[in-house]
Amino acid sequence: MAHGSIAAPWVVVALSDRAARTELARALEDAGCRVRTASRPAELAKALRDGVVRLVVIGDHADDVAFTTPLRTGVGAVGAVPWLTLAQHATMITQRRQILDALAERANASVTRPP
Repeated sequence: MAHGSIAAPWVVVALSDRAARTELARALEDAGCRVRTASRPAELAKALRDGVVRLVVIGDHADDVAFTTPLRTGVGAVGAVPWLTLAQHATMITQRRQILDALAERANASVTRPP
């Protein structure tokens, strides 16, 4: 899906758990991203070699550690591709929600409190 004239970014969801991979891919597509999935490190390495990836999301399960190999070994000019684990992603979302909640609370307080 494109936003205006700018193409949506490609994200690779690299998780060994099929249900989690599918659910996350669907959520990212709903958010406007183009998604490739990888169930094996070789699939991730191919996506990286294709050169269209802007972000890689890796599961935080022990089985998903193997996905970091293509990222660490430089397959497909990977140094320029950021990646994060689901645990990091969850932390960022939580922090963002806390910031937005604090801003909303301050905005509401300034509206309800007389000057």
